[in-house]
Amino acid sequence: MIEVGQFNRDQRQQVEYLLKQSQQGHHVLFGNELVRRAFAATPGQVRPVAEAEAYAAEPHIERLMNEPSLERKRAYIEGLDEESLGMVVRTYFNIVENSIYELSEAKH
Repeated sequence: MIEVGQFNRDQRQQVEYLLKQSQQGHHVLFGNELVRRAFAATPGQVRPVAEAEAYAAEPHIERLMNEPSLERKRAYIEGLDEESLGMVVRTYFNIVENSIYELSEAKH
């Protein structure tokens, strides 16, 4: 899976910034409606990330993180088909969730 260490220094700073913002509830890459669509399997149900989905989304996440600016990242996201977009959003939030979990474990 994607590791922050696999990026160069500037990219790593961007990834860390995005993760910190998301950990605080500021999802600068995705609008609320997009997040709702990505997680809604049917009204009232949340669709979790399947392992196969995470691996399928990995090249998109890597490409997204390699884009040099937020504007370019958002443009890349907007160019994805609906299925890929959902996989990327769910996988991104899975990464955020895992980073929060790792932070909470480090404090104990």
